[in-house]
Amino acid sequence: MSEQVRPIVEDLVMNLLLSADLTPAQRADFGIATDDHYRAMRDAIDEVVETQGMWPLLRELDAALGDGAKLTAFVKRYAPHWGGIQYTTALDGLPRGEA
Repeated sequence: MSEQVRPIVEDLVMNLLLSADLTPAQRADFGIATDDHYRAMRDAIDEVVETQGMWPLLRELDAALGDGAKLTAFVKRYAPHWGGIQYTTALDGLPRGEA
């Protein structure tokens, strides 16, 4: 069985790696509300790609999609110099079902 990640995750990573504009959905689902959120997420993504590769990055971001606390922890772990940035998404606080 092959693992998959959602296309929005792959698109977000590519846009950030290319320093491209994000779509409104990418901004909302990943809590990227300001330029600092954008820069912090890009720095964290750069670090993971450099140290672990693309697949671990995609899996971790897919698991954090729509979860501000997980996105904040991701950035703090891989880009600690952005430790003051907090991510919130429209999905925070909604019940999450187990698939």
